[in-house]
Amino acid sequence: GLLTDADEFGIRYAMVYQNVGLWGDAVSSLESIRKRTDSKETLEHHFYATVLLFDILSALNSRYISSVASRLESMIARIKARYRAAVYYQVFGEFLRTKDHLGEAVSALKKARELYAGIGYNDDLARTDLVVATIRIEQGEFDEARDIIDRVGAQIGAMESSNVRGHYLLIELLYRQSVSTSKTDLFRWISRCEEIMSHVTEMNLSMKLNATLFRVLVRVGEVGRGLEYFHRYYSQVKKIVSGLQRDDLVDDFSNSPEFLGLVDEYRKATKSGPG
Repeated sequence: GLLTDADEFGIRYAMVYQNVGLWGDAVSSLESIRKRTDSKETLEHHFYATVLLFDILSALNSRYISSVASRLESMIARIKARYRAAVYYQVFGEFLRTKDHLGEAVSALKKARELYAGIGYNDDLARTDLVVATIRIEQGEFDEARDIIDRVGAQIGAMESSNVRGHYLLIELLYRQSVSTSKTDLFRWISRCEEIMSHVTEMNLSMKLNATLFRVLVRVGEVGRGLEYFHRYYSQVKKIVSGLQRDDLVDDFSNSPEFLGLVDEYRKATKSGPG
């Protein structure tokens, strides 16, 4: 019906808002859709809108994440579309990783992987694998991380999404830095990340690439070059904050460990704070 079509259209618009950094508009759109679709007939749209909202709130370090997570967990058994269930397990796994519940995160991501594999969504399968690889890097399980990265790398050439390629290059760079690879090898992957930047269309991924390039370049002594990427990251943060429309979300994002950690590293590199 018209309602369902309008809500699907609204969800797609919210995804565009998310990708370009208009997270305040995305939150408003998704919350409006959720209010209209909390019924049996529109449960799929309600669920997917809630998953997207959960993803954005996680990136904002929002105080409301736990309540939205509980809502999702109560709905997951009633969702028929395997793709929507897979997206839930993927974003929930990424959220658990940020909370250092790594075992639970991997379990959720493996559920997502099984669902994606069953329906042939190779791009999403690769994204899920790369999150697991990130967890293995954080755990110091470098051999397992290498196996996963190689598996994705063998397929990356056939994937059309520049965002998936960007995610793959980001994890390759994180891995190379973590295993103390040669400077020559590290700079090769830095250059590949720099080359993909102009093709990345997802704000969150672009921010991660900018933040990682800043950190890696500063650590190898390329401070000036690294600071350029911090300034790009900081401009993205300011764009998001300016459009949030709510003080509570601004406060949560401004106090997120990722943001505060990067600002601290910037201060150490420059002996001052960002402008």
